[in-house]
Amino acid sequence: MQWVWGEVVNIDLKNNEIIVKHLDYEDSQEKEITISVDSGTVYEGIKSLEEVKLQDSLSIDYAVNKDG
Repeated sequence: MQWVWGEVVNIDLKNNEIIVKHLDYEDSQEKEITISVDSGTVYEGIKSLEEVKLQDSLSIDYAVNKDG
């Protein structure tokens, strides 16, 4: 499992993806990560991706799949 905390900069409901801008603590640079949501996604504090808004701050635990 990986973890990221950052600000939502894009939401793609059609493809079930969000892009989060975060600080990479290894090199102290801001980066963006695309997080894909699927039927196995568990939410805390919201019920679905539709409730996420631009500029929301999110803490996300995620797993990297074989495709990256």
